[in-house]
Amino acid sequence: MDEELKTFLEKQAAETRRLIEDRFHESMQHTDELFQRSMRHTDALFEKSMRHTDALFEKSMERFDELKHHFDMINEDNQRKFELLAEGIANLDEKITREVDRLETKMDQGFSETHALIKFSHDSLDGRLGRLEEHSTPN
Repeated sequence: MDEELKTFLEKQAAETRRLIEDRFHESMQHTDELFQRSMRHTDALFEKSMRHTDALFEKSMERFDELKHHFDMINEDNQRKFELLAEGIANLDEKITREVDRLETKMDQGFSETHALIKFSHDSLDGRLGRLEEHSTPN
């Protein structure tokens, strides 16, 4: 092969190598740019997702606070109702106790009167029987 052809081929090979390396570097640079753009886009989506998640969490917490307040109010209302019920039961118990005491007193009084009448009747019958015996015995 002649020297001129050899030199030409070496120059062509060097130029081809340089072009391939340039294209490789351009390709790497383009890939890096695409990767960086993709990362920025991913970061932006992640940030948007985080803001959305934070907003949803905040709404959930607000709703939770509303529900807690509602249940606290219901609990307080029920507590007042239970207190009124307990007070009503205590009043009813006192009223029943007073009525039982009144009835027991009335019954005791009625029994005492009945016993007194029975004793009086017994004494009266005993006296009459005694007089009958006196009159019926021969002297």
